[in-house]
Amino acid sequence: MRQTKKRDVKLRVDRQAASALRRGHPWVFADGVDGKGELGEAVELLDRDGGTVGWGLWDEGGIAVRALSGEQMEIGAYYKKVLQRAELFRNRIIPSFTDTYRLVNGAGDGLPGVVVDRYGEVAVLRIYSAAHEVNVEKLVSAIAELPWVTTVFRRFGVR
Repeated sequence: MRQTKKRDVKLRVDRQAASALRRGHPWVFADGVDGKGELGEAVELLDRDGGTVGWGLWDEGGIAVRALSGEQMEIGAYYKKVLQRAELFRNRIIPSFTDTYRLVNGAGDGLPGVVVDRYGEVAVLRIYSAAHEVNVEKLVSAIAELPWVTTVFRRFGVR
């Protein structure tokens, strides 16, 4: 079986996009980035001086990059980290007798384009980004590792 070499993709963003990323904006529009990645590929985002301003997943359409928070890492590890952080946060604010709530609310939890709801032992996944669609197996695997999950249900809807 042939293994593909992981690419080290670095893309420059314009001043406006760099400023927005520094403020925590969850994406970069296509007209704000020079170059292109492959759908679902991790890309490092650089300002005009070559300094790192963020990282994210290359997407398609008007939103070129779904920015991800924190240090750059393998996407499966990132999904696990974000889901565990969301779980710890919800456990602090939601009463223990409640087992129905939104676990991941997109960009607010560091996963722009992803929503995960809890219904008892069932996690319901909704993806609004082709970038995460490419990595769906890693995302589902990370969700399945949560201690309460027995089933991951993928919800489809509007295009």
